[in-house]
Formats: sequence, structure tokens, C-alpha cells
Amino acid sequence: MDLKQPYNLFDITDGGLKAASQKILQLIEKIEHNIKAEESKYQIAQISRALQQNYTDAYDGDFDILKIPIYLVRYLSKPQVSFQEVGSVETPAFLKNQLQTRSTNLGENLFDFLNLKSDPADCKYSKAKRGYGVHAGFQVECRGDEYKVKFGNEIYSGPFNARIFRAMGYLAPTINYQKALTLPYDRKMFLEINERRAMELSLSFVGVPIRKFTNKKNFDPFTLVKSFRLKNGQEMSGAEGRRALVGSAGLVLKEGLPPEVGTLEDSDFKEEFEMQIAQVVLVPTTITSKDDKTMGTEIGLWSISDLDYSSFKEMQGLMVLSAWIGNYDVRKQNLMVSLVGEGKEKELKMGFADAGSGLGKGTIGLTKPTSSEINDMAWTVTTVQNQFPKDNSGFQQSQGSEAVVLSGLSNMEPNSDFNNIKLPYARWILGEMCKNISKDQLTESLVASGMSSAEIVLAREKLLSRRNQMLVDLEMPNELVQNCSVPANRDISYDPKKDGLVSVYSKIKNARVEAPDDNMIVVKGKVVRRPSAL
Repeated sequence: MDLKQPYNLFDITDGGLKAASQKILQLIEKIEHNIKAEESKYQIAQISRALQQNYTDAYDGDFDILKIPIYLVRYLSKPQVSFQEVGSVETPAFLKNQLQTRSTNLGENLFDFLNLKSDPADCKYSKAKRGYGVHAGFQVECRGDEYKVKFGNEIYSGPFNARIFRAMGYLAPTINYQKALTLPYDRKMFLEINERRAMELSLSFVGVPIRKFTNKKNFDPFTLVKSFRLKNGQEMSGAEGRRALVGSAGLVLKEGLPPEVGTLEDSDFKEEFEMQIAQVVLVPTTITSKDDKTMGTEIGLWSISDLDYSSFKEMQGLMVLSAWIGNYDVRKQNLMVSLVGEGKEKELKMGFADAGSGLGKGTIGLTKPTSSEINDMAWTVTTVQNQFPKDNSGFQQSQGSEAVVLSGLSNMEPNSDFNNIKLPYARWILGEMCKNISKDQLTESLVASGMSSAEIVLAREKLLSRRNQMLVDLEMPNELVQNCSVPANRDISYDPKKDGLVSVYSKIKNARVEAPDDNMIVVKGKVVRRPSAL
């Protein structure tokens, strides 16, 4: 295999490569002394594969027109649970400990869990986002702590997913919603906002290239600024600040078309006005802690297709859990192998590098999947279908077997390993979802996401409805169905002015925390803006 520049700009100076090599030497020593030799060999393979994955493309970006039907079948396929798949294999203890580590107490307040004790203070721009990624972002330093700042459509789903995954035992980063992060003005933020790398894609016909394109979208950095605060106390919007600071520089203007975003140069900035700027207040974002000891030291990437990961219940269950919350982006680019702990006690862990997608449309079709769009969420994400197998002569048999299709999930990285999830594994994870995530904890996680009270009410109803239907479709025991099912109203209407804001109690804040009104209401199962007359 030809090694390439690491696609996520893996930094060999950040301690990851050193930690990986030290761990491999420790494992070799164990093998030499015949101490857990098979386990040690497996872990060496894991670390080696994770390092190698840093140097492989995020995905195959070459598309041939003649193979379009194959691509469609692959990308439109949905995981399913086959009632024929009744066997199960116990996950080795060491691997189970890597895949699922309990990091919450049952019944824990999920608003407080992962929440920062106080908002980051004295933050300043640190460096650009230079790896791959669709969303704009950069890093900031706040009194010595590093955070990733991420803009885009995952501002609600990121904080919510992180809490749900961690409550279920899966390792996910500490992601929090920030309504208005304030930074000292730094020109580099505007110059470097689009320095993340582009995934190069190509379209060909019989191997002959026709067109090359990229998935990268340039962002106008001024649309990410809520306001500029001047040293004289004046405040102006991001658009007003653009006009005063750079005018139309960095925009490609075409008659009758929206402006295209180009690049800014140092010479575009008007230094006289620049000297008057004290701070920039950002639009709502998420911040992800870079100093989370639970996440450990990053080693490299992993894919569900690596080694034999996909055969274990924790991995197959992950897809059922992902369907519930609508995370369609469980792929190599968002999965990380880490070493957690100190010195020789460091343990290998497999988890998420990014768990942001969800709470929207989780399937690929005529329209793209979405995140943080509660109206796009389906009320159910499982469908029972009959399968009619063919006999030895190739004809379909008249009697088939049932399969539960995860109709609400099309994973962005198609994986044939999940075409037939084992029934015991699907039932296991659903039982864990019932045991670990209550209605109150859903509310706590949704309030932590930053969304409005109306969006929270509708999202909660949809999540409960989805789980209720899963209980029926997977034919769970009656006792569990009775204990886990919570009524969900598809025609719900709600107005926080009349019905009260959604609120949760926070031990961190020692007070009840209310979700905002944001002028949003629910009318017959749909979030809409409150009419001006109300």
C-alpha cells in the first residue's frame, strides 16, 4: 500500500505515535513471557491497523458512471436484523472493555454529565482546522484548556449524542453547546477559516476521468460572527463588520447569483478599523474538549470493517442505537483508537472522535441526511419486512422469515457487515437503551443540547415513539415492553408561553435550567415559529 500524507494531518509530535510504540513494546514483552499472548497479539494488530488507517483515504472518491446502480444499492441499503440470525458469540473480555466502558452511573443527571462547570473564559483563537471535514471550525485556548469549535448543523445533535453514547457505555468526546462564545479579535480566524483539507472526488466513464470535484465548501467567516464589539462600546453585526473591515473582498460576485466565497488576504483588511475591534461574538457553536482524560491519547482511526469488529454484539448494537438517535455518520473518519490512563497502565480504547450527526433525517435518498432538524425526524425507524429466500433451484419459496429493517438509517459508510445484525444483539442493546435512558434523562440531554423548549418536546416524543416501535418490532418480552414503553403523542401541540418552558435541575448550577422559548411552538407534531398574533 502506498503511504500518503495522513488524511487527518496526524501529528507525530503530539505523543500519539510515542504512546503507540511504547504500548506495542509492552505487548511484545507480554508475548515473550507468554502472558495473555493471544490478547496481546490482537492488540498489536489493532494499534498497527489504527496507525495505518491514518494514511488511507477517508473513502473511495472515484465514481464510474457505469457503476452508478451499484453505488445506489450500496448507499441506499439499510442495516437489518434478521430473525434467522439467532446465534451469538461472546465478545472477548478485553475487547468488550475497549468497546464499551461504563462512564455514568445509572440514573445520573445527563444535563450535568459532560457539562462544563462554567463557561470557558479568557478564550483566544489558537489554530485553524486543517484536517478533513464538511463543517467550519478552529481551535481555541481558554486558560490553558484547548477546545475544538465547530459550526454547522450539528450544534444540537453533537451535545445530545455525546451524552447518550457515553450513558450507554460508548466512548465519545465531551461536546457542549455554546450560545455565544466571545473571543478577542484575531485576524487569523478570518484568514484561516477555510484551511481544512478537501476530499478530492472524480467521475469517470470506463475508467476515463470526466470531471473532478470536491466536497469542500468555503465559508464566509463573517457569517460565523454574531457581532463585533468595538473598544468604544459600540456593537455591530457580522455583516456590518465585514463591510467596515474588508468590504466585498473574499467574495466572487456574479450577476444574478449568490456570491461565491473565495479567500481573504492580509492586504484586504483595513487596519484603521481593525484597531478599533475589541472582541468577536460567535454564532451558536459546539465546543469539544481537547483535554478530556477519559478520551486519552489519540492513536489512530478504526473502521467497523477492520479485523473482526463487526461480529461482536457491542458493534452490531451500536448500529441499532445509532438508528434510534439518527446518527448516520458512524464511519472511519469519526472513530478513534486511544490509549487511556497513565504510564504502563494505559489501556486501549475504541470510541468516537466525532459523534455529532443526528436528530434529523438519518437516511440517504432524494434529499441528504440532516442533523439538528427535529421536523425531519421520523416517528419510527424500524420496519418489519418478510424475506423470501430462494430454494436450491433458484425459485423464491412461498414462506419467508421476518426481518426488522433499520429503515431510519443509511450509514454514510456503507457496510455489508450490517446487512444481517444478529437478533440477540439487537435485543440486547434495546434492553440496555431501556435500562439506561429514561424519559427524564432524554429531557436532560436535550436541554443540554441548547435547543428550544418546543424542539425538545417534539424530539422527546419522537425518540420515545421510535423506541416503543423497536420494542414491538423486535418482539421484546412483554414485561420489558410494559416497563420501557412511554406513551408518545404524534399530534402533540405545545406552546411554552401557555404550557411552561422545559426545565431540568442542575446540581452543577444548583438551580433549574430552562430551555429557551426562541419563539417556537409545536402544532400537531411539527415545530413552527409562533404567529405574531400569539
